[in-house]
Amino acid sequence: MANDFRLPGNSHHHAILGSNGSGKTRFAVWALSHRDYHSRPWIIIDFKGDDLIARLPAKEIDVTDKLPKPSQPGIYVVRPLPQQQDELGDMLVRIWQQENMGVYFDEGYMVERGSAADDGLKYILTQGRAKKIPTMTLSQRPVWVNRFVLSEATFYSVFRLNDRRDRETVQAFMPKEAMQELPPFHSWYYDSGQNALNRVQPVPDDEGILAGFRSLEKPKAKRFFFI
Repeated sequence: MANDFRLPGNSHHHAILGSNGSGKTRFAVWALSHRDYHSRPWIIIDFKGDDLIARLPAKEIDVTDKLPKPSQPGIYVVRPLPQQQDELGDMLVRIWQQENMGVYFDEGYMVERGSAADDGLKYILTQGRAKKIPTMTLSQRPVWVNRFVLSEATFYSVFRLNDRRDRETVQAFMPKEAMQELPPFHSWYYDSGQNALNRVQPVPDDEGILAGFRSLEKPKAKRFFFI
């Protein structure tokens, strides 16, 4: 595989897909450490209370709280309850209106189809590039997420997918080679803008990942572990 690659930019959407236990959350948090949270806010919408996310140097806010301004960089964590779809929808619309901040969805299928949150997600995914609202959306069930999560992504990271329907859903957006089975915790990384597919080795362990968040200074190096 080629070693030349792009990382997601300040307006790109990144879909990170894989079954439970495949390594997608650790990879996603590591990838977040290379995003631009040092220069603007990134909001993590953490539905499941992930242990690694809980260890990040982040400020916790409520789904109904006032949003951080673009001039207030850093990582912010929101932990909405499943039944707070209306409140989450309102927050996503406010992000869409304010612009210039990143959004990380820890489990995209927890945004209920047809809900106010689903509408807000659609606004961000379809207009996020113009509004400088990049996203990272994780899901263990691609077949259940809003179709725009996949259709609007420029970058895709795909780990093991156990369900045939999930594999078929992803295959509509990636080269067929990306459906080949990989060793545990490896993934396929696809840049659709350049039609470039790479295999990615496992990222560092939790302590290594957390070390990347200890400063709001701009990261000195941005590398994926390609094979």
